[in-house]
Amino acid sequence: KTVDNAGNEASFFYFVTAKTLWLNITAQAGTMEIGSAVAIPTPAVVNGFTGEEVTDFEWTAKVTLGGEEIDLVGGKYVPQYTGEYEIVYTVTYGEVSQECSIALTVEDTIAPVIFVDGEYAAEAKVGDTITICEAEVEDMSTYSLTVTIIYNNVTRIQPNEDNEFVVEKAGQYQIKYSATDMSGNTTTVEYTIVVAAEEEEQTDSKDGFRGGCFGGVSSFATISGLIAVVGAAILRKKENE
Repeated sequence: KTVDNAGNEASFFYFVTAKTLWLNITAQAGTMEIGSAVAIPTPAVVNGFTGEEVTDFEWTAKVTLGGEEIDLVGGKYVPQYTGEYEIVYTVTYGEVSQECSIALTVEDTIAPVIFVDGEYAAEAKVGDTITICEAEVEDMSTYSLTVTIIYNNVTRIQPNEDNEFVVEKAGQYQIKYSATDMSGNTTTVEYTIVVAAEEEEQTDSKDGFRGGCFGGVSSFATISGLIAVVGAAILRKKENE
């Protein structure tokens, strides 16, 4: 209470709250993988006044994500989404109850798994029709699946409405399945189909044999050699006469 020179009085009040007990509550926080069952760790409790460890306390906990409480089963929860989760503890010791919260980060580091329903032949011929096999993906989060067909690592081929394409040229055809989840983890499965060039038969008009260029030359040389040998024999006969 104070009084100024004019006799005006002013009073000040201070309120002090005395605690009979103060608890220091800690619990292990960390990073978890999405989809894995997480057991809520038991908190460690220390008497804030004496520094002594408290063991005969009771506690409860709830887990929230974005303010929404997550259901617990047997003291565990399975995070279905990535993000920052909060574990809120309520510790009761004697007549004192106190809350404490810790953060838990849930990540997704596991890539999707692709299951292709069918197989592709390693080789094909020009004119063959290739049917794109269906595929399924397993992942703990949302994902996207794409299927691309690339000819000779350059040209992209678009399948028809029946999910087929016709082989029009010789070369390599790559069929690529790619799945990416919302965390950016990607899995790729590739198949390569080799299409050989068609062999064209040729006819040599001089010797009448079928085959390639190399086979026609050999046959013509053999016939020429026979003619030369016969001619030499006739010449020797005339000389002897």
